[in-house]
Amino acid sequence: MRGVEEVFEALQHLKNTKTHRMTEVTDFNRDEFLEEFVDSFNYFLSVLIITGFTPQDLFDAYVEKDKKIHDRLENGY
Repeated sequence: MRGVEEVFEALQHLKNTKTHRMTEVTDFNRDEFLEEFVDSFNYFLSVLIITGFTPQDLFDAYVEKDKKIHDRLENGY
């Protein structure tokens, strides 16, 4: 759950995530956002390592999912 918490901390740095906001805010602290996102990435990678997945497993799964996403975009759902 820590990884999810870190994603939410990262999103707090994006000012447009507030649904009640009526104006577009494009500036944000990129360094703080990236730091929180890296924290979340580390948590998620740690879970994969602990559960026995290899870097190749992650890469293969990513490539397979990317193919599905591109197929959906090109051919519709």
